[in-house]
Amino acid sequence: MHKRYNIKVPRSSYVQMFGAMLTTYLLLVILQNDDVLSVFFIIILLAASLVQVVMLVKRNLNKNQDLEITEHTIKINNKEVPIHKIEKIIIQGYFIPSIGIKLSGRTFVAMHLHFRFKHDEERNVEELKQWANMNKIKVTNGTIYRWI
Repeated sequence: MHKRYNIKVPRSSYVQMFGAMLTTYLLLVILQNDDVLSVFFIIILLAASLVQVVMLVKRNLNKNQDLEITEHTIKINNKEVPIHKIEKIIIQGYFIPSIGIKLSGRTFVAMHLHFRFKHDEERNVEELKQWANMNKIKVTNGTIYRWI
């Protein structure tokens, strides 16, 4: 089995990007306080928030997103994941399903392993389930917890 699909970032990524931008703006407003200790902590939070915004904007603006499924690997945007590293595939949502690939030994789904199909979601999700069943990978419905 060798299939190629067009994918895009899930909607939750846009919500997270908006929240990070809002947090950055609020930190800039609070930074106008003259207290030295609070300014130090706010600058650290501001730097972390800016890093998050840059990472999310970079990911959301990436137009060339492909998912390629082969017999022994799954490749997302030229990053290859062998099947022995996949713990389970999580499907979140019914009308607009979002897919997360959780790796073995990880608590969260990596940002680059969280996606949704661009076209014909139902058929593509079914084909992904069939591939997972052929490779004895657990497929569950539930909430996808991810880290940046």
